[in-house]
Amino acid sequence: MFDEPTQKAGTTWEIKIFMQNLEEKREKIEKIDKIDKKIIQLLGERLDLVKEIGRIKKEENLEIEDKDREGKIKVEYKKIAKDLNLDLEELWQVFNKILEWSKKVQGEK
Repeated sequence: MFDEPTQKAGTTWEIKIFMQNLEEKREKIEKIDKIDKKIIQLLGERLDLVKEIGRIKKEENLEIEDKDREGKIKVEYKKIAKDLNLDLEELWQVFNKILEWSKKVQGEK
């Protein structure tokens, strides 16, 4: 009358492993969320400082863009990226966007 299931239900051990994996995943996601919130907070702090630097540059009639500083940053960050085994091209994309944002904020009136 009824077809027999084609797949048996997981064993107690399989269910336990599955539940442990779910918990581990949840914990890691929570850590990522905390890190993301810290990153956002640090970006806010960074932009506050950038605004002040922009104000000083305007008062002193200095250029917004500072290629020398950007070059030094890239050399320093390249070392850090290598130490952390991070993809340098991906890191550049992130920091170029941050620098672009910073220049925009400094140029605002």
